Amino acid sequence: MPNAFALPSGQIIITDQLVKMADSQQEIDSILLHEIGHVVHRHGLQQIIHGSIVTLIITMFAGDATAVEEMIVALPAFLLESHYSRGNESEADEFAFKQMVELGIDPIYFATMFEKMLASKDDLKQNDDDAKSKDESDKDYGKFLSTHPSSPSRIQRAREYSDKYFK
Repeated sequence: MPNAFALPSGQIIITDQLVKMADSQQEIDSILLHEIGHVVHRHGLQQIIHGSIVTLIITMFAGDATAVEEMIVALPAFLLESHYSRGNESEADEFAFKQMVELGIDPIYFATMFEKMLASKDDLKQNDDDAKSKDESDKDYGKFLSTHPSSPSRIQRAREYSDKYFK
């Protein structure tokens, strides 16, 4: 699946599928700048701290120290499966758009890349619908969409930056 994500350490992972999907270096740069926005604003670290606090509170009330050990073992999977909040995604988008303008890269590349990612997601959803029930598939994609700002609004925001600074 085409994807990119930032680890709390600042490392950015970008899948081969996402690179293959891009038609230009600017499209890849737009996604990397979004992920750098997560790093700059420490969104991954905030997730870890939030998860740790919740676990420690549960441990204090439950009195079960093995919960902390389980959390440490489960942390890598948590990082790969967790999603940033809508606010974090919007903040990373704004960071990317501002950096793109500063670097002379038209934010339209973010919009076109995001449209490709959405089309790819729709293709994956269609294949997924063929493989399992519609209710299960809708639940999976609903979970993803609930943590992200609406896709059309993100694309529109990139287009607004493009119109303002590059037209």
